[in-house]
Amino acid sequence: RLRAGAALALVPSRLSESFGLSCAEAMAAGLPVAATRAGALTELLPDEDLVASGDAAALGAVARRLWGDADAGERNARTVAEAAAPAAVAQALAGVYG
Repeated sequence: RLRAGAALALVPSRLSESFGLSCAEAMAAGLPVAATRAGALTELLPDEDLVASGDAAALGAVARRLWGDADAGERNARTVAEAAAPAAVAQALAGVYG
């Protein structure tokens, strides 16, 4: 319910994210996401939506740019849908476990 009324998601991780579930969930919901450059978040989001950990001013600037940006939200939803598609997951697992 809260996510449905959100204009964007902030993911200010200070430590490396092994997956970034909260980021992926926000993306899947079609929200723009401003985040820190930590672990797997760099694989989920474009570089222009990421800032250095601890740089609150830069995170705020990205948040202002993305606030209510429907195109960024749609891009995020597509990115997560493509990455989580069964064929994509099967291919990634086959690459690891061959």
